[in-house]
Amino acid sequence: MEPRTGLRIAPGQNPALLRDYLSAHFAQERASVFRELLVHLLAALSALVWVAAVRPRWLGLVATDSVLAMWAVFALATLGAVLAEARWRKRCLALRRKVGAAPPAP
Repeated sequence: MEPRTGLRIAPGQNPALLRDYLSAHFAQERASVFRELLVHLLAALSALVWVAAVRPRWLGLVATDSVLAMWAVFALATLGAVLAEARWRKRCLALRRKVGAAPPAP
């Protein structure tokens, strides 16, 4: 009986491709976690922007401008993280097809 493995490569394929695939997969996971962190920080800043809009005197003009600037920076960073995650996901899928990796057997 063949031992169960999490990921098998197709017969005749170079095992180094599997390393490249796993490296791309881990990079995609890191990009995903970074994107999720930025989305949560953006949501927290969005709550501050909303409160500043509802009660303009609560933060003051300088603080409101600072919060809006931080929101814009985090929005652009989140967009960059989304694009980076998509790029790593695309690379990961291409390497998976190239390796010919099959999902584990049930």
